[in-house]
Amino acid sequence: MTKKTITVIPGDGIGPSIIDATIKVLDKAGCNFEYEFADAGLTALEKHGELVPEETIKLIEKNKVTLKGPLTTPVGEGFTSINVTLRKQFKLYANLRPVLSFKGTEARYENIDILPATMGLATLDRSLGNKGGMGLVLKKAMKKIADEYDYIIIDCPPVLGVLMVNALAASERIIVPVQTEFLALKGL
Repeated sequence: MTKKTITVIPGDGIGPSIIDATIKVLDKAGCNFEYEFADAGLTALEKHGELVPEETIKLIEKNKVTLKGPLTTPVGEGFTSINVTLRKQFKLYANLRPVLSFKGTEARYENIDILPATMGLATLDRSLGNKGGMGLVLKKAMKKIADEYDYIIIDCPPVLGVLMVNALAASERIIVPVQTEFLALKGL
């Protein structure tokens, strides 16, 4: 079996401990990864004078897969969040943690994949809300996987922002849950 090389950014604070434990689990699970380590965060700032060195960006681009530990962005010193920097650099606009069905595992429902969004997705409207062409991003992405699913359910926060516009543009049908109150019904 060919080994896949992944970039590892241990992080700072508790990051290195978390990454060490994660690598042990990956190795025990037989993932057969080679690891190339890169600096970011306070460690990178001390060694290279910047939070995300160019060498780190190049290593992420080269390996395509990165295991990143928690990173500290100095507060009140004019630094941009490291996570925001990486998200913009690699056009990662949602922090998704996939939950997949595996054959042979016992579950209440079969063949369900879930991509729950995290609080990081809430920043999407602020960072992308005024950029043109953002309304069709989800539709274009879903075209690639639409044949693999009978249904795709997109659960959006009750805000008419970039995510909601994307969900509406990508959908064939919508369900709008509302409270049975006058103003809620009037809003429809």
